[in-house]
Formats: sequence, C-alpha cells, structure tokens
Amino acid sequence: MFLSRTGISIENGIHSLSRALRVISLISLFLMMLFVPVDVFGRYVLKTPVYGDLEYQQLAMVLIVFLALPYCTFKKGHIFVELLVAHLSGRVLAIVQSFAYFTGFAIMLLISFYLAKFGLQELASSTGRTTVMVSIPLAPFIIIAAFGCLIMALELLTDFLHSLTNAIKNP
Repeated sequence: MFLSRTGISIENGIHSLSRALRVISLISLFLMMLFVPVDVFGRYVLKTPVYGDLEYQQLAMVLIVFLALPYCTFKKGHIFVELLVAHLSGRVLAIVQSFAYFTGFAIMLLISFYLAKFGLQELASSTGRTTVMVSIPLAPFIIIAAFGCLIMALELLTDFLHSLTNAIKNP
C-alpha cells in the first residue's frame, strides 16, 4: 500500500510539473503573439523594426514547444496510429501499448540526456554559441529543451507503468 501511495504522489507531482510547464509555454506564446504585431508596426509604420526580432521568436518557440510537450503527453494529445491495434483488446493491447510507451520513454530519455550534455558543454565553454544578432547564449535554451524532454519521458514512464499494470491484471 505504501508503494502505491508513493507512486501516486510521484505521478501527481509529474502531472503538476507538466501543468506548470504548460503555463510557462502559454505565457511565452502570449508574449510572442504580442511581439509580432509590435514588430510589424515598427517595421512598416515607424520604419524601425525590432532588432533581432526573428531570434527572439525562435527562442520563444523553444519554450513554447519543449515546455508544452509533457502536458501534451499527459493529456494524450499526441497522434496515435491505431491501424494495427484497432482490433486488439485486453492483455494483447496492454502489452503493445506498454511496448510503445516504453520505447517512447527510452527515446525521450536519450534525447534529454544528449541535449543536457550538449547544453552543459555550451554553458561551460568560454566560446558558447549565441544568437547571431543579439548574442543571446543558446545554452539555457538547450537545457530547457532537455528538461522538457525529461519531463515528457517521465510522463511516458507513468503511461508505461499503467499499461504494464493493465497487461498483468487483464486475462
């Protein structure tokens, strides 16, 4: 009973973190939405565009995409191709889902690991990569992407454990 309560609280913590990251993603999207008309107004009316506008938008996209991925996974918002599994049920379906979730977990964990490794190398480097015009360091954004992938991997792990439980319980 202790392990199940502990597991549920860990799972709830992962879901809460996914929801918090979603809020940051939505705020970034809102700010980018405000930024674009300001830039267009400055470019065409005032004849002075925002310096580095494209770079700001590209960095905002990192926040929007990678911080929303865990929530999308939590809500099962990804596209599932059910052509092969549409006629499966019970234990066989749970086993196939377990395999798919575990594969996704392993891939996202690897992506997260290599992004974090690259981001930390860039952070430690005296000549770390920056944006071309505004010279914003890229390392923090790479690390944010790694963190988003890690939380997505944890969401996939919870899905895997649920599917595995269903595979074991279903006849």
